[in-house]
Amino acid sequence: MATLLSRSAILLHFLPFFLTFNLANSESFIGVNYGQVADNLPPPAATAKLLQSTAIGKVRLYGTDPGIIKALANTGIGIVIGAANGDIPGLASDPNFAKTWVNTNVIPYYPASNIILITVGNEVITSNDPNLMNQMLPAIQNVQSALDAASLSGKIKVSTVHSMAVLKDSEPPSAGRFHPEFSTVLQGLLSFNNATGSPFAINPYPYFAYRSDPGRADNLAFCLFQPNAGRVDSNTNIKYMNMFDAQVDAVRSALDSMGFKNVEIVVAETGWPYKGDSDEAGPSLENAKAYNGNLIAHLRSMVGTPLMPGKSVDTYLFALYDEDLKPGSASERAFGLYNPDQSMIYDAGLSKQQQTSSPPVVAPTPEVLKSPVIPAPTDPGQTSKSPVMPTPRGPGPTPNKAEFLNGHEATILQSLIMFTVLILTTPDVSKSPVTPTATVPSPTKTNNNATWCVPKAGVTDAQLQTNLDYACGQGIDCTAIQQGGACFEPNTLLNHAAYAMNLLFQTAGRNPLTCDFSQTAMLSTNNPRVVFMPEEMPNVKNTEKKKMASRDLELLIPVSSISENGRSKQTSPPSPPNVNSTPNHSGHEAFSKVIRSWASKNVILLPIAITFYVTWGFIRFVDGLGFITSITFIFLVGIFMSSWLGTSVLTLGEWFIKKMPLVSYIYAASKQISAAISPDQSSNAFKEVAIIRHPRAGEYALGFITSSVILRNRDEEELFCVYVPTNHLYLGDIFLISPDDILRPNLSVREGIEIVISGGMSVPQILTTVDAHAKFGPRKPTYASKV
Repeated sequence: MATLLSRSAILLHFLPFFLTFNLANSESFIGVNYGQVADNLPPPAATAKLLQSTAIGKVRLYGTDPGIIKALANTGIGIVIGAANGDIPGLASDPNFAKTWVNTNVIPYYPASNIILITVGNEVITSNDPNLMNQMLPAIQNVQSALDAASLSGKIKVSTVHSMAVLKDSEPPSAGRFHPEFSTVLQGLLSFNNATGSPFAINPYPYFAYRSDPGRADNLAFCLFQPNAGRVDSNTNIKYMNMFDAQVDAVRSALDSMGFKNVEIVVAETGWPYKGDSDEAGPSLENAKAYNGNLIAHLRSMVGTPLMPGKSVDTYLFALYDEDLKPGSASERAFGLYNPDQSMIYDAGLSKQQQTSSPPVVAPTPEVLKSPVIPAPTDPGQTSKSPVMPTPRGPGPTPNKAEFLNGHEATILQSLIMFTVLILTTPDVSKSPVTPTATVPSPTKTNNNATWCVPKAGVTDAQLQTNLDYACGQGIDCTAIQQGGACFEPNTLLNHAAYAMNLLFQTAGRNPLTCDFSQTAMLSTNNPRVVFMPEEMPNVKNTEKKKMASRDLELLIPVSSISENGRSKQTSPPSPPNVNSTPNHSGHEAFSKVIRSWASKNVILLPIAITFYVTWGFIRFVDGLGFITSITFIFLVGIFMSSWLGTSVLTLGEWFIKKMPLVSYIYAASKQISAAISPDQSSNAFKEVAIIRHPRAGEYALGFITSSVILRNRDEEELFCVYVPTNHLYLGDIFLISPDDILRPNLSVREGIEIVISGGMSVPQILTTVDAHAKFGPRKPTYASKV
């Protein structure tokens, strides 16, 4: 019974997220190149099965092999197909040839096969063929016209792929500029990209950058995302910690300099060979694993690059398999991630089990040397085990979201059915108030297989400082270990480095590759939290010591509260006296609490998902007029519902809903949430407007006081619940804050809501504060005084 309850609890708690994130089984920003210059490749069906077992969300083909395209049908995997350089003259000179090409290579397979991008040529601009270069844009335009004629405009993009050699300057990244000799052709291509929303596809290879200058200090580490001193852009004063970001930002600067700031970048190829000839610098199994593994972790962190923060550029790894028939050095035949028998050549972290399910981390401002991120005397460093620099190969597409969803409709429906069956088969639970027996967790061990990244014993202070600088230079938020931060004490290099190293590891989805730090770190199942008492903090004022006396300085993952002697306490309130509780009764109550928690906290995702699918259905209903249709429909529904007939229908509908066992509870919870965040004057869910210090020192957040609680520990301390919206009013965070730490602006709740909805445009130029208890007095405790 306990096992059933445990599994049911987990399913119920995460069902709304299954609905919202069901499409994330594969990661749309991670793709792979599928080259075919080989005589030992497995059948397409076997490759399709392999791809579905990984986190790879897209595949780039250099041609239009029908066997592969068919094998990928109904998998939801995005497919990039390519027109060869030899096809460009025909495509450019004859629109009918372009129509035939589309009718042969696209129409028979789409939309079952999720073709998202067509690349016309590969690295044509740097091919030293002026005729081909001048024919490329007409060829692309004719392919686009053929797609338009087939009613595929906007569903499948068209572009081409470029080598990094199109750049005249790439260092520092802010000075990135295209070669003047290519400016005329690029102006036309970029204008096309901008008009159609197609990406600028580039092939950055840190490996080739390393190979061209292997003797440069820290060059290998810089290319492999490993700890290094970093490189400062003298124009922006931004420190770059890896070659990949520097190369991509150089392309961004080049595009911006030509006025195409809205053209998205796709990394069509990047990779590292795992072996090579004896005279080749850089190829090795360790370097290949480090580069690809650290790159994948970097993409998953959603940190982005300094010039494009907060998002991951679509990136296609080179390559799925080795191509044993390619000419050239041995490294050219050793870029593969998998063997022909589908076994891994090395583990780059692409299996679905290695994906993180954590929400993406919002990228902080890139490190600028004028304001160091941490209280360390030396400059932050960064990372990389492998080489650096690009080679031309192929583009990466921008996925067509509507068609991607198409391939996953069956899975989404399965989730909805599972949700319904699970709820309808839930047994009735008693409404009697019963508190289940609390389990006291161990103070240092966890029971959920959690892992932490910690420094190894005997690591020198110099290496700890390097690790600290490197981790904070990756874009994680290290303000907690700055002076005055929540985790500044104990003020030791070891504790600060351990915090930063573990935070980077957790942010990257607990990928073991991110807990290497030049072999100075290790994984641990012991929670590396630190608990300290006032007498251990001589540099902290007495008032602050009192506040921090029992604070748990857990590294990243919250745990239960800590008692005076450092032992763990139960996190649930004490059981009320004289309550008879049987195991079966307790199990029912635990299950009931799960349902209540799920419905009250996560049900908001259900109407969001329904709204999304309804709107999406209308947009697809009338091609080209979907938006107008949707807006008109919503407008007419609004008029109808405001009439007496609409009100009557709504009342009747609510009556039916309230008679349905589970649906009535979900509807009531949703309605309560909607009422709580409604800007209607009649709503009193928001007591008053509050300003709190968040998320770091010197920054403030606008929120709303919703209630107050009494924290019962050694002293009875009153805390206010402050709701800080993060997405208009519908999503946000709850903070429990002492009244002394809250600033109360002279704003009404309606004015506060208007500020949030307007994105801050309606905020007054001058804010004044009011008396702390003028509007909302403290809530008195309802329990007996402590003995």
